[in-house]
Formats: sequence, structure tokens, C-alpha cells
Amino acid sequence: MADLQRQVEVEKSLDDLSRYLDGLFRVPGTGWRFGLDALIGLIPNVGDTLTVLPSFYILLAGVRYGVPKITLLRMAFNIAVDYFVG
Repeated sequence: MADLQRQVEVEKSLDDLSRYLDGLFRVPGTGWRFGLDALIGLIPNVGDTLTVLPSFYILLAGVRYGVPKITLLRMAFNIAVDYFVG
């Protein structure tokens, strides 16, 4: 039972992190949403470094939950592109 409770807590933390990074704010009159990732990313150099840390947390959670390796590779590629191009 304790393992199930811990798993629910981890999933809730990932869901909360996702909401904060990608969907915290809504543009009125549209279906568009954005989060802190977009706002923090506006700060040169520092923004990209700060947003890569939660991305690695999500990637490691994918490893823990047994996400297929090709998906993890795509996630890592997206993180790298976001960091180096951003």
C-alpha cells in the first residue's frame, strides 16, 4: 500500500510540474496555454539552464517508469535542442 501511495505522489508531482512548465497561463479567448518554461526561457542563458533541470527530472521519471528507450532518446534529444538552440 505504501508503494502505491508513493507512486501516486510521484505522478502528482510530475503532473504539477507539467502544468507549471507548460500550461499555467491561458490566453483569454483562445485555447492557447503557456507556462513558466516560456517565461523563464526569455532570460538569456540563465533561462535555458533553469528549465533543463526539470526536464532531466521528467526524463529520469521516464526511466523509472519503464518508458521505451526510443521515447527516452527522443526526450533527451528534445531537451538538448531546447538547451542549445534556446
